[in-house]
Amino acid sequence: ARRLAGDRAGRVGLRGISQGGWVAPLAAAQAPVDFIIVGYGLAVSPLEENRAQTVLNVAEAGFDAEAQRKAGLLADAAGEVIASGFRSGFAELNDLKRQWRKEPWFAHAKGEFTGDLARYPEAALRLMGPRRDKGTTWRHDPLPPLRALDVPVLWVLAGADRDAPPEATRALLTTLQAEGEAITLAEFPDTDHGMAEFIQTADGTRTETRQTEGYYALMSDFALGRPLGQGRYGRAVVAFPGAAP
Repeated sequence: ARRLAGDRAGRVGLRGISQGGWVAPLAAAQAPVDFIIVGYGLAVSPLEENRAQTVLNVAEAGFDAEAQRKAGLLADAAGEVIASGFRSGFAELNDLKRQWRKEPWFAHAKGEFTGDLARYPEAALRLMGPRRDKGTTWRHDPLPPLRALDVPVLWVLAGADRDAPPEATRALLTTLQAEGEAITLAEFPDTDHGMAEFIQTADGTRTETRQTEGYYALMSDFALGRPLGQGRYGRAVVAFPGAAP
């Protein structure tokens, strides 16, 4: 892009959305950029993403802390199977399925893949699972690539994100800010994946209404190197580099 643009190119950066939050920091190590923007991405592994989603599914269905704990263990067991390429980990997963499949929370434990692995028998998973493998690095650790960056980062979270629950990512990025990393963290409350505002019915069903105000203006100002300000981007709460945890 720099070569094609020539003198027309000013600041050139990478924008990674959702799973691009894993990819953009890795790409920045291979191609020089001036900034990185991540939208509703995660600073935890794909396995941790699935676990967080699974637990959130059970919590939002109204089940207590014990059910959520069990859902997390089920997600961990499913993660061992998928990370092995469907070659091992079935003994633990099958045992948990036998114990808990009749409990009312079980059907709600879906996650990114927990529900699929809980639904099908071992023989079917061993046969079909490898065919669906896209080469995902399930245990990818996003922190080393983030710590290796030497360019400013804007990380935008959706506060009510069901696909990428933000709690663990928020905590890790806040820690990196306190360590001196050049990360600006912005969070839009009451928004789901894609930075979408929504209406939620009593049964938890969400209907998206619009993309939240200020999202594109925030990214544009950051990309252009303009100073960011609190209260200028809709309802976004912005935490600047060096913020205390």
